[in-house]
Amino acid sequence: MVRRQGSAGAALAGLFAVSIWAAPAAADDATPTTTDDAPWAITVYNAWMSDDTLGSNLRFQADYETDFQLFAVAVSKRLKRQNRHLDFEVEGQVAKHHKGMDHFEFNILGVARWRTFPWDKYLDTSAAGGVGLSYATEKPEFEIEAEGKTEKLLAYLLVELTFGLPSVPSWALVARIHHRSGAWGTFGSGIQGASNALGVGLKYRF
Repeated sequence: MVRRQGSAGAALAGLFAVSIWAAPAAADDATPTTTDDAPWAITVYNAWMSDDTLGSNLRFQADYETDFQLFAVAVSKRLKRQNRHLDFEVEGQVAKHHKGMDHFEFNILGVARWRTFPWDKYLDTSAAGGVGLSYATEKPEFEIEAEGKTEKLLAYLLVELTFGLPSVPSWALVARIHHRSGAWGTFGSGIQGASNALGVGLKYRF
């Protein structure tokens, strides 16, 4: 595989770390986001795959493959607003591997989203994590090469950050970790982490 260092991850690492550190301490003083009347969202992103561990990807220390990419369209709906800080959503995704592989991937997951950060009046930010199921129409060759074996049906994990301007509340930039795995052997005998991808794209709320 031809590898490149995850330069996009390096640019996002500082923002991610500051966001997670600052959120609990500043939650009571944070200004709620301005998308209360927009329960639906469409997210589109292109992602570069990595055979490094999920931990390396979450620390933005992974390498990403120029020759393995996917494009995804996701539709999500807010199911419950727990309070002004926390939302619960459901999301469905269709992903097309357009470089290195050519199969489709279908993902469905539940998502928890933290909505309030101390700088929201300047840069509307949210952080989300989700878990669910991922079905690939073919056993991904990338995962077979990385792990020795894989299955079409695996567990799915999402980690997302969004950044938008309060003056344009419907639109946001998105950075995502897109992860398939065997969930400690739950899916397929002995399959651990299968593949990760770093996605960058746009979210439209309506």
